[in-house]
Amino acid sequence: MEYSFPRGGRLGRREFKGVCREGKVLVSPLIILYYKPDRAGGAGFGTTRDVREAVDRNLLRRRLREAFRLLRPQLSPFWKVVLIGKKGALNLSFQELSLELQKLLKRARILDDQQSA
Repeated sequence: MEYSFPRGGRLGRREFKGVCREGKVLVSPLIILYYKPDRAGGAGFGTTRDVREAVDRNLLRRRLREAFRLLRPQLSPFWKVVLIGKKGALNLSFQELSLELQKLLKRARILDDQQSA
């Protein structure tokens, strides 16, 4: 198992904006998911503007990245994904954030149900 999220798997600014502009969107009270089919795949992470403090923004992005990294073996590789954390996600434990992300990815049909059971 790989224990890091490789830089090559992250989206650049242009790709990030393209997924947000052209992709589909799912919104939960804590996370916004933008996704678009693409052969290259990749992921980007951000926060909403109401997360004011840099420390909080960085913490939320790191936690989203780690939760996504742990779920990555169960994901279809042909999707570009952008995850935006909302302010309320700061109050969750890592396990609760991971479960919320898992539910959102299942709703988008990006996460394989058989492997996550």
